[in-house]
Amino acid sequence: MRETVGSLCAGIGGLDLAYERYCRWAGLPRPKTVWQADLVNERVRARHWPKTEQIVGDIRRIPLEAFGPVSTIVMGFPCKDLSCAGRQAGL
Repeated sequence: MRETVGSLCAGIGGLDLAYERYCRWAGLPRPKTVWQADLVNERVRARHWPKTEQIVGDIRRIPLEAFGPVSTIVMGFPCKDLSCAGRQAGL
């Protein structure tokens, strides 16, 4: 059965892409990313993962029911303050 993935703090999907490439490198079947959640960048992710549900909002406030079942969850670091975009406030 194909692995299913959910992605929290997905950003532009960099970690999702890295995980897919890791699976390919390791000789594993390509995982199916079911949902990606973040405050922003859903249009970028939707362009690269057109069949993936984009959940937009603060992950602390999104109801648990909004996230479908998956076998693996990947999560990026909430990097709003570290990004080269925005206020760049740092840690």
